[in-house]
Amino acid sequence: MNLSRLLAQNGQFGDALQALRDGLSAAPDHPAILTTLAKSLVACPDAKLRNEAEALRAAERACQLTAHENPSALEALAVAQAANGRFDEAVVTARRALQIASARGMAPIAQRLEADLRRYEQRQPAVRSYTPESKPSTEP
Repeated sequence: MNLSRLLAQNGQFGDALQALRDGLSAAPDHPAILTTLAKSLVACPDAKLRNEAEALRAAERACQLTAHENPSALEALAVAQAANGRFDEAVVTARRALQIASARGMAPIAQRLEADLRRYEQRQPAVRSYTPESKPSTEP
């Protein structure tokens, strides 16, 4: 994931996404890679490279693998749901992620989720800048 982050920082968004996909080829059930890929596919600055449907599939898989208990995976799912126009589901998912993040003292993600939740309630997608996470949370 560090390679994808470096590539994205250099504006090589297609290569950054490919690095994440290559990582999934080697480790198809890696929740952190799935989560990072999902967020990246939604937030990519190059509209031609965005893929909301693939993002949703990746985020759903990450949540399955973490028993829907990982705030970062749930955040990715909510972002992908909203990007696909599924705002009611995004609200439910973001609330769950916020509850877990708050209970675990994960202030940065909780703050993002609060802002995202307000947007989803207004039927607007989350606003994200594109930089793959260097160390996404892998806690269940």
